[in-house]
This record gives sequence, C-alpha cells and structure tokens, in this order.
Amino acid sequence: MGVTVNNLDGVINSLQGLPTKIANNLEDTINECADILYEELYKDCTLAEVDLKEMDYPYKTGTAPDMPEIHEVTGKLASSIQKIANVTGMVGTFSVFIDEGKVPYIKFIVDGTSKMVPRPIFTYVWNRVSSTVLEKIKAGLVIK
Repeated sequence: MGVTVNNLDGVINSLQGLPTKIANNLEDTINECADILYEELYKDCTLAEVDLKEMDYPYKTGTAPDMPEIHEVTGKLASSIQKIANVTGMVGTFSVFIDEGKVPYIKFIVDGTSKMVPRPIFTYVWNRVSSTVLEKIKAGLVIK
C-alpha cells in the first residue's frame, strides 16, 4: 500500500522561488521590527522636562517637593542608540541597544543606584511594542 503522486513539475517550479521570496520578506520584516524598537527607545531617551513634569518626575528619589530631579536630558543617551538588523539565509536577527562605549553609565540608569531609582527603559520599551513586533513578524512570514 502506498501513495503515488505524478506530475509534480508544476509544484516544484512554483517552489523554486520560495526561499528568495521568504528571504526578501524576512529582510523587510526584520528592518521594520528594528525600526519600531529604535523609535520607541528613542522616545524614552528624549523625554523633555515637560514630559517628566507631566509624569510627576518618576526618576527622582524621594517624594519631597524640594528633592532635586536626577534625570537630565543631555541628548547623549539618545545619540548612543544603535540598531542592527541582519538576515543571513533564512535567519533574521535584530538588536537595538545603547552603545556602552558612548554611555558607560547606562547600567546605572537601567539598574538604579543608591541615589537614583531604576529606569529599566529596555523592559518598558519591549512591553509597549512586543505585540506590534510579533504581529509584524507573523505578517512578514506570509508570502504575497
């Protein structure tokens, strides 16, 4: 008992371009996902004084009105954001990160110190955009 399938030439011919189509979709998708993460991280790294005031200065220590605000916007953090998107064959990776060579104190911003509350910006950003990124990946794997 068995199954015999004849006349597969049409199926084989239609599948020959499939890896190229998937790779093209994958590259576009990976770049779009990296852009989403980059833009959201950039927003978090460029909060202006008015934004922080509206948020009731979440990055200061203590609750007294005369406490100094620890967070200062210099632009250094935002200018150190790096984005890498790479597709090799059928494997796509993307990464958005702060260049520690330009901002060696990023660990203190993220983890906090004895005088500054933690500011886990990467977690905040991922929590806000993860569903969008995952949906974009799913949509990108559909061949048009």
